[in-house]
Amino acid sequence: MTNSDITIEKITMPEPPPEPVPEPVKRGRGRPHKEKKQTDDPEYFKMYYRENLRKLQPCPNCDKLISKGFMLKHTKSNCCKKLQEYKITLLI
Repeated sequence: MTNSDITIEKITMPEPPPEPVPEPVKRGRGRPHKEKKQTDDPEYFKMYYRENLRKLQPCPNCDKLISKGFMLKHTKSNCCKKLQEYKITLLI
């Protein structure tokens, strides 16, 4: 092979670099997280409260109408406990 066989293009153009091998994606440990609903609408949270937590239900102890979100706190309150104890004493 002589110098006349090699063209100028071959001399000036270097070989392209090899493509990088992508690293495998590492999975996190444990259960995967569920996607949380991201919303920019502030009315969404108001409507969620109105539809789900604002509904009144009768308390199983004192029969007062209490919202769902307040029920646990209400059942631990003194007014509900006293009525519950009073009902128990009537049954005995």
